[in-house]
Amino acid sequence: MTELQGGLIQWRAKNLAETGLNPAKGMTVSEYEKLLVSDRLVLIDFYADWCLPCKEMEPYLNKIATENKSNVSVVRINADTNSELCKKLGVGGLPVLRLYQNKKQVWQHLGFIDDKGVQKQLNSRK
Repeated sequence: MTELQGGLIQWRAKNLAETGLNPAKGMTVSEYEKLLVSDRLVLIDFYADWCLPCKEMEPYLNKIATENKSNVSVVRINADTNSELCKKLGVGGLPVLRLYQNKKQVWQHLGFIDDKGVQKQLNSRK
């Protein structure tokens, strides 16, 4: 029997069986890549509704999206409804933040990070 170390995200990354579930297809890699075509920075937030650190980060990510909308596009992607995309992109835990500039990933963070840490990354690329 395989243990569930690392949670459901790790389980899916290892292609282990999910009995009784129909994994959501969600967004395709092509659709994801279209999100990155922007003259602004693109901050992708991979989250899940059950993820406590994700919930703690949501308010300040929403604030960043509102206050910096001319410079930064914040996109939240639910890992549960986009499980195939997460597997293909190698998202192995939550929360994951990925920052893109000119379609290139310039930063990634796994786990909780406070608003100052995110702002530091954004400010260093303006």
